[in-house]
Amino acid sequence: MVKIFPFVALRPKKEYVVDFSTNAYETSANLPVDESKFSYQQIVQPESYFKKAMPPEEALQYAKEKLEEFLKKSVLQEEEYPSIYIYEQVKDDHVFRGFIAGASVEDYEIGKIKRHELTRTQKEDQITEYFMKLGINGSPVLLTYPKEEALENLLHEGRQHRSPVYDFTDEMGIHHGLWLLGKEEAQQVQSLFRPVEAIYIADGHHRCAAAARAAKELQNSGFASFMAFLIAGSNLSIYSYNRLIENLGGISVQDFLEKLRADFEVEEVAESQAAPQAGKSFALYMEYKWYRLRLKNEIPQASSYKQNLDVCILENHILGPLLGITDSRTDSRISFMDGAAGIQALVNKVDSGEAKAAFALHPASIEDIFIISDTNETMPPKSTWVEPKLRSGLLLHKLSQ
Repeated sequence: MVKIFPFVALRPKKEYVVDFSTNAYETSANLPVDESKFSYQQIVQPESYFKKAMPPEEALQYAKEKLEEFLKKSVLQEEEYPSIYIYEQVKDDHVFRGFIAGASVEDYEIGKIKRHELTRTQKEDQITEYFMKLGINGSPVLLTYPKEEALENLLHEGRQHRSPVYDFTDEMGIHHGLWLLGKEEAQQVQSLFRPVEAIYIADGHHRCAAAARAAKELQNSGFASFMAFLIAGSNLSIYSYNRLIENLGGISVQDFLEKLRADFEVEEVAESQAAPQAGKSFALYMEYKWYRLRLKNEIPQASSYKQNLDVCILENHILGPLLGITDSRTDSRISFMDGAAGIQALVNKVDSGEAKAAFALHPASIEDIFIISDTNETMPPKSTWVEPKLRSGLLLHKLSQ
């Protein structure tokens, strides 16, 4: 049984929402900042306004002062009653639709909210301190679950009989809609989630861990919650996280290709044929040429499910033994690029000399994420790029409620 809760949100007044809310950190960090406007980015990324790194204490103090200013100037309003929301994001031709609600800290602690990645203690501590000092979170954790028709029907019906509280297109051409559910409908959502055995973190492992820690400290432990966007797994878009390699560790391109042939079939292909179409197949770009790599032998059946993931095959058969990159978390020779950017972005990086080689991977599936989570395994860092990337600042969850 999974518990979700309605919550009393702070949210920007309608006339401020476009300027106040901001795209996800991953996509907004390099956007220009208009200092004359009220923006959640002033709270979550104050260094953007000063255009320099800030000591943590100074950044937190600035963020706290801006939040108080937004409340005093009535940029933000408090919802009249605890509620659950329907949120919709339209990017290109894909419609992402789900519920924004409070997810149970207790469920997270006992493993009903399952993870597929490890967190770094230092980063988790920093985010926890931010939440504790500020007392709010405006960036939902992305949670997913196997599709349930009753929940899908409610998502459809809940939008039909009321006007959205927000309905706008942002600076990146992404459309956003938000609907406030009534008290009876919120109870219905809660009831429909109770039979769900588990929900899964699709994106935001550090925010999830930090928000759960902060909420447990600041709220009644039995009802402690953190803000989440809950969406059926079939509605997600999952891309690969591709790899850029700074250098080949002193070996030539030809020697590297020869070493690859021990475990892989290596075939030069046109760029139009390069993107991997199935698992255990990789695309390699070096010196203006694309190569298709296919693993020759099956992974032994006795191996864990994790070892069959393409990102693990790449690490265990190529990056480690051939290039000496044994820890992709810390090795400065490797960097990452989201698969949503396309393979041309990899070509540009290599052709510019920023990298010597690039690997494009076939993306993991939602079933991979479910199985890895259910078996208490974890994926390597930067294994998946999951969309939607949620807009921050549409709703602020008060962690002390």
